[in-house]
Amino acid sequence: MMHDEAMNAYISLLERREATWAAVDQRPLRVHFFNTFFFTTLTSGRDEAYNYESVARWSRDIDFKEYETVLIPINVANIHWLLAVVHPQRRVVDTYDSLGSASDWMLQCIVQWGQDDARTYSHPRGRWRKHEVRCRKQDNGKDCGVFVLKRMDYISRGIAPERMAGSMNYYRRRIAAELFAMTIL
Repeated sequence: MMHDEAMNAYISLLERREATWAAVDQRPLRVHFFNTFFFTTLTSGRDEAYNYESVARWSRDIDFKEYETVLIPINVANIHWLLAVVHPQRRVVDTYDSLGSASDWMLQCIVQWGQDDARTYSHPRGRWRKHEVRCRKQDNGKDCGVFVLKRMDYISRGIAPERMAGSMNYYRRRIAAELFAMTIL
């Protein structure tokens, strides 16, 4: 399993690429990236229960009406990564889990966050839906972080993550090279 610091470093590179593309195209940002601590913080506190107040400030200056996609990496019990993809304008939460272990509780926490954030900051309101996306599965116990980061990469580029066909060893080496170069190649 990939360490959270490596995950966050790569997420920062994805954020920087999105900001560069937006500046070059003279358009607003389309994708917002939360780091690996968002969901952990959202579900921290007494009994690891949902706690909106713990993350309310994270989105205080973010107008989700302007974003097409919000990407949230989720660490499951410090042994597995999965990805929640929030589409605020459509009020949909998609999850990509290479092991198929996403609990309904996790999805409901993200949906509840979307509803609470909309109410707090006057974002689009309405009924939210959750959807577990059928996706490529990992065949070992170590590739979940690679799956999440490359899905974030593909989704942020507007490419369907189902097109991710390369070997995980290739993607792992590519992520390492991009982290070393401090840029997405």
